[in-house]
Amino acid sequence: MADQSTSATSPTTATLHPTTRHPHTLPQTPTHAYLITHTQKAAKKDTEIHDLSAQISAVYSASTGPSLSDATSQVALNLTLPIYTLHKDNLLGTHFTLRDGEGTQVAEWRNPIASVHLGHRIQIRFMDPEHKGVEGHLEGWSESFANETKKYVWEMDPVKEEQQMLFKITGSPTPKAPDGEKLLVAIFAAEKAHIPSGLLVLNQGQIDPLVCLLTLCALLDAPKSQGRIDRVAEFMFSAVAGL
Repeated sequence: MADQSTSATSPTTATLHPTTRHPHTLPQTPTHAYLITHTQKAAKKDTEIHDLSAQISAVYSASTGPSLSDATSQVALNLTLPIYTLHKDNLLGTHFTLRDGEGTQVAEWRNPIASVHLGHRIQIRFMDPEHKGVEGHLEGWSESFANETKKYVWEMDPVKEEQQMLFKITGSPTPKAPDGEKLLVAIFAAEKAHIPSGLLVLNQGQIDPLVCLLTLCALLDAPKSQGRIDRVAEFMFSAVAGL
């Protein structure tokens, strides 16, 4: 496999550098690429997902990693319409629905208020019965979940905080790998840390694209929704205590 080292890049191009790359490397070339964009405008707070898999060679390479600037250019150049839209259904952000380009609901994910003190549980349900539901557990900026009997974990790059890595657990815990051997199967690269917009590349042979997208979106938004829930809970507790 080609070396993943790279030269200096523009600030909007997220790359994998030899000094910041996770010890595990991509075992296969990614098959799918998605540009995830989120707007904070009052009239629209949807997350739009553009499929750039057909242009994956233009937005990802083994030597430079995922390029957010090239992905943005591809969407503008090809006038690409979103393949999916993730809509927040309530003010707290505990319920989202995913719809395809025709407006048909594809899936939903919930961050139940009752789970605030139970490890921040995320529940994902698909409308297609062939897709099994997924339950994830969030802790800070990491998320673990199981899909089709396989276990996965999203982790923030320890040096490049604007990058999230998805690993598949491939082995039992060992002294050198207390959490089990891990295989890198997807990378999410944003311009800045802790923002829900960026470029996701993944290998379909290792993870279902829809599961990858939804668990990532849950990871990116859940800390904000949990903050809103915590503030509401604190307000309600204070109100009750003052009675």
